[in-house]
Amino acid sequence: MIPRNRTPFILLLFFALGACSGDERFSAPDVRKEADGREYYVREIVLDQESARGLRPGRNSPEAAVVHFFASMIRKDNAFREVMPADPQNWECDERTIEKYRQWTFHQIRLKYRKEYSPGRYWISLYMEVEFKGEIDRGEDDVTVRNINGKWYVIDPPT
Repeated sequence: MIPRNRTPFILLLFFALGACSGDERFSAPDVRKEADGREYYVREIVLDQESARGLRPGRNSPEAAVVHFFASMIRKDNAFREVMPADPQNWECDERTIEKYRQWTFHQIRLKYRKEYSPGRYWISLYMEVEFKGEIDRGEDDVTVRNINGKWYVIDPPT
């Protein structure tokens, strides 16, 4: 028997397919290559409470995975796990690092540049503004991403 009103099903299918393909608000950024191998973003990618709202760009590029991860951290939800390898043996961090992140309040993340350090692996340099126990800390660090079977994953967030 086919339900008369298929609208809820069609909407569910639409959103499910959209979640798989990535967020249309995000596209791979243009980069400017330097002699030292760094690739600077022509326009910085900035995440904050407003821009992170509902943003889930997926695993189609190194930047998409990083933005997905940190947008989730800003929102304090669990969507970050979607861009981490399912098998923790593929991580270069441990669950304690992730649990530490859950205690931080992320105010702003800015992606600065990327650098491929081996085939299918990039460091992405970030500026972060985080709060822990009422103290705000600002600084730069790197996140490591890896291509596994054609999709990008965060394997080592900054510590």
